[in-house]
Amino acid sequence: MDKMKDSFNERLANEAKRWFWLSVPYAFRGKTIRGCDCGGFLVGVINSVLNQNHKLPAYTRDWNLHQGSEDVLQEALEKYGEEKTKEEMQAGDVLLFEFGRYNSHTGIFIGEHKFVHCHEATRQCCIDVLLHSDWENRFRKVYRLDENKLKTI
Repeated sequence: MDKMKDSFNERLANEAKRWFWLSVPYAFRGKTIRGCDCGGFLVGVINSVLNQNHKLPAYTRDWNLHQGSEDVLQEALEKYGEEKTKEEMQAGDVLLFEFGRYNSHTGIFIGEHKFVHCHEATRQCCIDVLLHSDWENRFRKVYRLDENKLKTI
């Protein structure tokens, strides 16, 4: 495996855990450690790891997962990463979950069947278990992001 991708994934997983330990609060459309929603959590963690302030893609109403934005996030993940199977999943991979008809929630896998995400119901970043849970029933896709592609944004 490519060491750069592995270390990038490790950095994503560690940064996601840091947001959990900081008890980052839920904030609709937020994308920083002052507050975030699930999409903003993903953008904020990536920005922190890359030490950049890009928007992956423009964080607008169109990319707001909670407004039924079909597959805008999935399209971005396909552009900046590669879909993997559940069996290939490793810490740092991005997970998509379906609520209703759309992939409408995201989180970062941290290993041992756990992932970090920011959920309106918990009002902060939290760790949940993927295996044998409602989250496993809603799980749809996993993507491994490419650090080099993200740096071109």
